[in-house]
Order: sequence, then structure tokens, then C-alpha cells
Amino acid sequence: MTKLMLTTSTSGDVIIAEVPKKQPKEDNAYYVSMDFVKANVRSGAFVDMTGKIDYDYKIWVMQEEE
Repeated sequence: MTKLMLTTSTSGDVIIAEVPKKQPKEDNAYYVSMDFVKANVRSGAFVDMTGKIDYDYKIWVMQEEE
């Protein structure tokens, strides 16, 4: 079982990461719903990076503003 956490990566990127349900909540992190993820991907704010970076679960990265 997993949950979705809005947080920052070690490199400073804003991410939504699927994490194990037992993982402790980090400071300045928020749990979000899949509907939140879908809306932000649809708007172009986040991009699905699952399988493209070294992470065992699903992960979405916020797009940089141009």
C-alpha cells in the first residue's frame, strides 16, 4: 500500500512521489490525492517521470517556469 506525497527532492525539485504507507511524513511535505496529481499533470504543472529516473515508485516532477 502506498500514498502520494508532495515534497521536494534532494536536488530541490518539487515532486509528487508515491511512497510506502509506513514512510514517516517529512517536514514541509503534504499528502495529496490522485485527483490532485491528475489535475496538475493535465494542466502541465507536473510531468510523469516514472521509469525515467532512479525511483522505485511512481513520481511526478514540477515543470520549471519559462
